[in-house]
Amino acid sequence: MADRLRQRVAALDIPVEVYLLDRQFWTYELQVAWQEIPYIMPIRRTGKSGTDGGTRPLFDLQVSQWATYTLSPKHQDPFHINVAVVVLPETRQERRARLAKAKSAYEKAQQRVADKAKLLGDNTTAESKRALTCAKKALAKAQARLEEERVAKGMTTLCYAINRVPNWSLKRIYSTYRGRFGIESSYRQSRQARIFTSSRKPWFRLLIFGLSMLLRNLWLEVRWLLGEPKRGRGGRKIDKKLLPFPMFLRWLAWAAWKALRFKTWLYPQTELPNPLWAIP
Repeated sequence: MADRLRQRVAALDIPVEVYLLDRQFWTYELQVAWQEIPYIMPIRRTGKSGTDGGTRPLFDLQVSQWATYTLSPKHQDPFHINVAVVVLPETRQERRARLAKAKSAYEKAQQRVADKAKLLGDNTTAESKRALTCAKKALAKAQARLEEERVAKGMTTLCYAINRVPNWSLKRIYSTYRGRFGIESSYRQSRQARIFTSSRKPWFRLLIFGLSMLLRNLWLEVRWLLGEPKRGRGGRKIDKKLLPFPMFLRWLAWAAWKALRFKTWLYPQTELPNPLWAIP
């Protein structure tokens, strides 16, 4: 599939500086076939936990650096790949999620100890005593894990297989591939405003997709103007809870219904807490 796409792009005479491939293309066959083509591709984590096999040692690195990985499948010649290792500090959201997970496990262990203690009080048997002992050991492990998470400085290690991208810094490789997710997000989010049809007419399907993207860009402009973004660390930011996209679409529906002067009972069920336009 990747070769067909590349051939199609070449036939259309579209200049491509570098291909941004998905991690699902992490195969020996593609690496060998694309030796002369520039690309950036995330590396899949392989190898058993606690061993030095596969690509796991690359993800254990704690310093950004350049590295080399050798693919050596059975009955195939070894193939060396240049790897860009980018280590990033975790964000506040990631830290909160990590601590919340450890805290949840600790609370579950506490509840399990309480339940086993109550069961032992109601029915004192050797089996219930063993269950309480096991629950206390699990609680101690969960508590130790929680303490480790509180003092740990989490790091995120990203590994990219690169080819034919000379003089690119690690920061440029990371920022370039990170922009790829914006394309996928736009396609996914456009479905919220897209008209679903079974028509096979390409021009009509392209039209409704263009309208969905137009509505989304309009929503971004409106939210930017109404949000009064404040300049801070990392650029100007807007509260994510301000004017969600589904609410913006419902407001447009109200405006369309009012402008077209439809009857009241034909109004859509917008479920707006505070509609901008009152029902006439």
